[in-house]
This record gives sequence, structure tokens and C-alpha cells, in this order.
Amino acid sequence: MRSSIWIGSTALAICAGIGLAAAQNNPPVDQKQQPSGPPAAEASPVPAPRLPTQPPGQEADNAKPTMLQPEHSTTPDKVAEPVPGATRQTMPSAVSAANAAQDKLPILAMQLPLTDEQKQKIAASVSKASAGPAGTMQVTVAQSLPNADVTMQEFSADAKAAVPEVGRYKYVQLNNRLLIVDPTFWTVVGEIKK
Repeated sequence: MRSSIWIGSTALAICAGIGLAAAQNNPPVDQKQQPSGPPAAEASPVPAPRLPTQPPGQEADNAKPTMLQPEHSTTPDKVAEPVPGATRQTMPSAVSAANAAQDKLPILAMQLPLTDEQKQKIAASVSKASAGPAGTMQVTVAQSLPNADVTMQEFSADAKAAVPEVGRYKYVQLNNRLLIVDPTFWTVVGEIKK
């Protein structure tokens, strides 16, 4: 048993010596000389992207930008076909003018979406109220009221009956418009122009 351990340890020492000698004879390869990435034989072929081509019989003018094929064009004069399976809310803004206008609204403006008819009902009920205009302010939808001195008014019962969504909001009447305000954060969530 001792002899087998001695033979095994001797073989291990010989192998270690051979490895050390080989390492001293072959210096390590410089990092700059090593190829980066997997070897070329192992890399999977990736198809090159399809680029627009020059029409036959014309020379390429490298000073001009390359034109995309018509199927990739997104110019305003070309309206894309409706997207199959898209609903009114998911239709791309390039196809739907209403969705394009909605894309430009701040998110807070969507907190209280009102139709034109609802806005008219609210304006009519506020005009019956005895509170006068608070003056002028340079504040728009999604902005906070500039100071705490602004008096917010409660909506009347008929306004809440006509448009129940306004029940949790208050309003500030200005000379030329009506601001609908979230009273918790003093943030304007809607605007009705007079």
C-alpha cells in the first residue's frame, strides 16, 4: 500500500514538473494579440441587414442620403393602413388623429377626461354660482396652483348630478377659464375655456 502511494505521488510530481517547464518555455500571449470573441469556426452566421438598393442604371450619389423603400416610409402625407386587431384606444397615432392629440396631453389631464357636453354642463352650473373670478393665473393642466391664497370652490349639486366624476374635485374660476383642481395636491387636472 505504501508503495502505491509513493508511486502515485512520484507520478504527480513528475507531471507538475513537466507542466512548470512547459510554462517557462512558452511565455504567455499578450492580451492585445488574443482574438476577442468566440473562434470564427464556432460563430453562427448572421444574415446582413437588407439595405435599400440603388435602382438599376443609376450611379450611387454618396452625398445624398439613402432613401428607404416605400414600405418603410413614414411621411405625413402617407397614412398607414389601420392596424388589424387594433381598437380605438390602441390605434397608432399615425393613423388616428384623436390618439395623436391624446399622446400630447400630460398624464394628469387624463385623470378627468371630460366630453365637450360635460364641460358645457359644468360651465353652466358654475356660471350660476355667486363666486366671482379669482383673477388671472399662468397655470395649465398638470401644474400646481402657484400659491395657497387661491380660493377653491366646491362644485354645486347640479354639477355633481350632471357629471358625477367632478364630485371629488374643486374648481377655481378665472376671468377666461375654469380650472378643475385636485384639492389634495393642488394640481390642475382639467381646464374649461369660456
